[in-house]
Amino acid sequence: MRRYIAEHAELLAAARLPGSAFRKNAGTEVVTDVLILRRKLSKDSVDENLIWIETDDFPNEMEYRLPVNRLYLEHPELMLSIPGCSRGMYSDIEFTLKPDERELAGALRDSLISQLPSQVIMAAVAANRPLLIEDTQEKEKSDAVNLDLLSRTLRQRASLLLDIYTAAKQVIRLQLLDARDEMIAEAQRVLNDLYLRFTSRFGYINAKQNLKDLDRRSPVVPFLKALEEPANNGKWKRAAIFNSRAIRPLKNSAQISSAKDALLYCLNECGKVDLDRIAAMTVQTKDDIADALRGLIYETPSGTWVTADEYLSGNVVEKLKEAQAAAELRSSFQENVDALQAVQPKSLGPEEIAVRLGAGWILPEVVRDFIREIVPQFDGQLSYIESLGLWKIEKINFLARSSIEATQTWGTARMNAMDLIEDALNLRTPMI
Repeated sequence: MRRYIAEHAELLAAARLPGSAFRKNAGTEVVTDVLILRRKLSKDSVDENLIWIETDDFPNEMEYRLPVNRLYLEHPELMLSIPGCSRGMYSDIEFTLKPDERELAGALRDSLISQLPSQVIMAAVAANRPLLIEDTQEKEKSDAVNLDLLSRTLRQRASLLLDIYTAAKQVIRLQLLDARDEMIAEAQRVLNDLYLRFTSRFGYINAKQNLKDLDRRSPVVPFLKALEEPANNGKWKRAAIFNSRAIRPLKNSAQISSAKDALLYCLNECGKVDLDRIAAMTVQTKDDIADALRGLIYETPSGTWVTADEYLSGNVVEKLKEAQAAAELRSSFQENVDALQAVQPKSLGPEEIAVRLGAGWILPEVVRDFIREIVPQFDGQLSYIESLGLWKIEKINFLARSSIEATQTWGTARMNAMDLIEDALNLRTPMI
């Protein structure tokens, strides 16, 4: 499998995380690799000197065979923890990674960035753009279906589908290049003609029988399906690409004339507010940019800049406390305080607050005390996995499950109170 990957992509960066990396957000422990690969634009022979294709034995005192990728054996700094051996789920001894004192997120970021070459995306795309567009498209079509193996009618149907695919790709290409409206309209006319020829004879593209001759694993199939949108009564209609500009090319930064334009360009390009980038595009200082975008962006007490939509939403109560504390040290944060005070939600009265077992905002300690109140014998552990919205009750002792409180007062012998509580916490209907 590694050799197959090496034929189609090059490994740019790799890092191995300790087994505890996903304990908090997924409730599981597993050693995980983070890999960044770049697809090859032309298929070359595999370089036999690539060490990540091979494995070797990890040295250990018990002399067990523990195969580990040679990349990590020759570059142990890529393992962001302490390698070792211990008993695992599937054998008496397995390769493990125990966490060290490092902050994992920062260590992972630094490791990957240090391995990536500069201009990793732009250099590859610019070098082989004609190949990327033409040869890749033809290969996708040939991989989707072998026309020689089909009967006459089936071959005509599949051939028309591939013509529609080619015509739609041409419309997309012209829109990406920001071609003239006349050129795009002509390409759309060709696409519509092909579509009408197909539907008049074979029906909608998304009809079950029309795509069965194409390899469902090919990217051509979902592309063709997306050319139609659902209509009423099980019918389909043409997507926007048939009659309008569905793609707008990225605006050239040279055309930016104001700080607001630069902000929108930066959000589209970087996904965040970057004052240095905006200042460079407008040839202004960061202070001038901050003044020009006053009310549209805010500086947080942590020193980052975010849009007003992001800053004035979410937990605005906690953000107001942070802004008030920051305003005592720096008067410029008073603007944040005023803006946050204007969006504070109205406080609920006691009669408006309903406490339901399983609500994510209740502290696990409170729920644990509630369980102990009705089942005094309970001494287990309770945790809430916020990312999954999941409550877990663990290490329930025998007395808690078999007590009178659990089997008679608050439950039965067929479903005791502990099972009922866990179902209630996770909104599950008890089934007996």
